[in-house]
Order: sequence, then structure tokens, then C-alpha cells
Amino acid sequence: MNRFDEFNMIAAVAKNGNFSSAARALRLSPSAISKMVNRIEDRLKIRLFDRTSKFVMLTREGELYLSSITRVLNAIQEVDELAESLIKVPHGTIRIHTSPAFAQGQIAPILPEFLARYTSLKFELRVGPKFFGLTEDTDIAIQFGELADSSLVARRIAASKRVVCASPLYLERAGVPTKPSELATHQLLNYSMPERDAWPFVKEGVVTRVPINSKVVVDQAGFLLGLVLDGVGIARLPGYMIAKDLEEGRLVELFTPYTYLEGIYAIYRARKNLSPRLRLFIEYIRRKLSAQDWNLDRNIIQSN
Repeated sequence: MNRFDEFNMIAAVAKNGNFSSAARALRLSPSAISKMVNRIEDRLKIRLFDRTSKFVMLTREGELYLSSITRVLNAIQEVDELAESLIKVPHGTIRIHTSPAFAQGQIAPILPEFLARYTSLKFELRVGPKFFGLTEDTDIAIQFGELADSSLVARRIAASKRVVCASPLYLERAGVPTKPSELATHQLLNYSMPERDAWPFVKEGVVTRVPINSKVVVDQAGFLLGLVLDGVGIARLPGYMIAKDLEEGRLVELFTPYTYLEGIYAIYRARKNLSPRLRLFIEYIRRKLSAQDWNLDRNIIQSN
């Protein structure tokens, strides 16, 4: 195993938190991973990981070592991307992280055309309800809301309204609230996100945060939508996700005088030479989303 492979292995163990998961990711056996880590620690004369029966955790020395090798791995990737920029045909793998709902509803429909047009490109699509930051095996994350990590670049690719909605069945049974303060008397369904204890409403530029006492909290927007359609309660969902349900009458939007706009961003590392394949995909998805009626940025994008 060369030094580059060692670095990738250490990074994989740190990311996965145990030898078994790292071994699956690298297509090696857990015992092989364990032996290689032991050899590296013996050579360096430092302990990189503390071990338990189920988990491995970076020591302080391990954290410093990982920080250094991550810079090396990123530099190698930048060299590869610079080489790619010198040829005309984009190639390689685009590794994306986004939410399950956005992956299924927005990315999956546009992939066939993109892959047919750029036959030298491949995709790895990772889905999860939350974004914790770019890892070494992710190129782009599609995130909703502002970016906290200033070391990354956030390119706005669309904007969607957050819609408070319910099914006609629920409203017939529980009544129709006419203002946000009346939500206190209703059964509320919520998505596990930072603002779960209060929902923001904007009217004439004034933001009002209404406290929310959720009856049900889930971490999958698709499951939350299913509960709303079944008449379980009221939820606050992305406009892109429920546009068709609103149009066809399966859901009813509440509090239409109030709005709450949420930007959708492509998140990637700040680099002087952004890979042509990444630049190509970001522009492609931005243009595709500009054709969607739910995208409140569509007129701006189309005019550029």
C-alpha cells in the first residue's frame, strides 16, 4: 500500500467511525484495515485512533494527522481537476449529496438527458436528510438555506417558497386557520430541522416567528408529505415538493398573504480551478430548475 492509499484509508476510518464500514467502502476486510492502521501507528510512533468494541475515534494526534492528510488529498484532487480542464471532453465522476425528496423529485428527472449528452461522466448520488459538510468523497451538496461554513462556496441555483399546508380532509375536520397564531389549536407535523420550534412568516417585509408545538416530528420530508396527504395535520413543506399536489387540490395552502422564501444552493469547495464537470453540472441543474414554475428565481436565471 502506497502513502496515498494509506491516507485514503485513514480518512475512511475517521469518516465511518469503525473498521467494518471503512472496509466496505474500500472493499477490504476489517482485519486488513485494522492491521494496516496498526502498522501506520507503529511507523509514526503515535496512536491515531482510540478503539472500543464497536467504534474507533480519532485521538488528538489523529485529528492533527487527518487535517494534514486531508490537505494532501485535496491538493491531489485539484491537480487531477486541473489536468481535466486541459482537455475538451468532461469526464470522471460527479459525487453529490442532497435530500431524498430533492434527489427524487428534481435531480433524477434531469439525469437521463445529462448522461446521454455527456457520456464520459458518471454519477454517485448520496441522499440524507441533513447536510453536515463536504467530506472527501463528496464534490457538491445541494442545500436549502444559508451556508454556515465560510470556507465553502455557495452558488444559488433556485429559490422555493416554504408552504404551510394541509389536506382538504384535515381542514374539513379541524377547521381552517386564518392566521399563523391560530396554529396553536391545530395538530402540527414538523420536519426535524433547526427551526423546528418556530415557523417564520414574512408579510410586507416583517418576519414573525410563531412557536410550534409539534405533534409529530420526522426527518424525511417524503414521509412528512404522506402524513399531510393522509389528513394527519398541518405541515410546512418546500414549494417544489408539493406544487402538483396544490395544483390538483390534494393540498391547500394556508396563510397566502405570508411568504417565506428559501434559497437552494450548490455547495462546493473553494478552488481556483473548479473541475469542468462540476461547473458543467451546476450550470445544467441551474438552467433546468429555471423552467420550473415553483422556482421563484426563474426569471432572474432565464435573463442571464
